[in-house]
Amino acid sequence: MLFAFYLGLSGQWNNAFLVASGAVASVLVALLMLRLEPRILDSPFALLRGALLYGPWLALQVVIANLKVMRAVWLPGRVRPQVLRVPCKLRSGLGRAIYANSITLTPGTVSVLLDGDAIVVHALTPEDAEGVASGDMHDRVLALEPGFSPDAGAVA
Repeated sequence: MLFAFYLGLSGQWNNAFLVASGAVASVLVALLMLRLEPRILDSPFALLRGALLYGPWLALQVVIANLKVMRAVWLPGRVRPQVLRVPCKLRSGLGRAIYANSITLTPGTVSVLLDGDAIVVHALTPEDAEGVASGDMHDRVLALEPGFSPDAGAVA
């Protein structure tokens, strides 16, 4: 799939060197993924489907957070930074990385430290802290994690 994606984007069907380079790169990336997160390849289409749902939701959250940060900076007294520990039930390294990076991508919050079963987050305003503490983003990333069972509500 990765190689077909490469060929489709590059459009270099008749250049033997570029086709061979793309094949080698695709194999190396697949091997790296196996080493980093073996369970991810159990259901790549489920992960892709989840990412297609999560990506637009995250993009919308980034836009909303930008507007909130802009309002907080312009209105006096709204910026009251705080540091909080947010529980993290994600078990895979990939899930934890997606969650921590999603927090950091959202303006007003920064993931400072992955600490055991929690993430230390710096929030610009109490509203930002409440948003992270609500767990909505965590639950959406949990649904992306390989082995997640929606019926059980936990990682298999």
